[in-house]
Amino acid sequence: MTSKLPQPPTDCISRVRFAPMKGSNLLLVSSWDSHVRLYDVASGMLAGMHRQGLAVLDCTFLGEDVSHSLSGGLDRRLLCFDFQRQHETVIGQHDEAIRCVEYHNPSQQVFTASWDRTLRGWDPRRQPATPSAAIRVGAKPFAMDVSSDKVLIGGSDRHIHIFDVRRLNSPLERRDASLRHQIRVVKVGIDQRSYASGSVEGRCAIEYIDPEENADRNMHSSAIGQKTQMEKQCTQSMPSPTILFTALSQVEAAMVAYAFGMAMQRKGFGA
Repeated sequence: MTSKLPQPPTDCISRVRFAPMKGSNLLLVSSWDSHVRLYDVASGMLAGMHRQGLAVLDCTFLGEDVSHSLSGGLDRRLLCFDFQRQHETVIGQHDEAIRCVEYHNPSQQVFTASWDRTLRGWDPRRQPATPSAAIRVGAKPFAMDVSSDKVLIGGSDRHIHIFDVRRLNSPLERRDASLRHQIRVVKVGIDQRSYASGSVEGRCAIEYIDPEENADRNMHSSAIGQKTQMEKQCTQSMPSPTILFTALSQVEAAMVAYAFGMAMQRKGFGA
């Protein structure tokens, strides 16, 4: 069943996010028409709308506080908007457009990645806000996600830049992407150990965050010759820490890769 939400964006949609709480029906949508919209998908109603000066490139909820949104875009400002009070607060600013916005629950920080090639951390509880960290990434960010203690950025240099939230002064690793074309989406798995990345070609890769786990998987795969034929067939279904396949779009690729990877782990192949 397909239903259409009222008052849709009039330009390209840059991000859609459901509220992080289980059972919530709230959906946050940002668009190039310079608006952030809050929908209640259960009732099919527009619950709120926030207009910014220029195109909005990313948005998210302020953790589990679904009455507040965080957004950034071409006007270079990180904004927090209260849908109940209709009040806007400027949390921070970059030198160029803000491409990615993520809220990190464990530290209660907001992380932003900008086309000024920096990653910055902000404490939304402090006013006026100053960045708690500002790190050079070395490439334009096109995708970002956070785990319990890591920040992952997919850059224009076709690398995955991995940072430790506890030590943001330098990246833990600058990893070559397994995909041949530009990265457009990065998503950490529910196990907090792996991540999926998708590219403009509609292909996707799944890898472990810890390089030692990737090495262990390679060692495990190299020992196939000592197993029975049935065990070989199971092991060969995931011959390396990276799974590549073609899908209709980068979003669908990431979703399918994520589901496939989790299914393999539940069957014991990712243990």
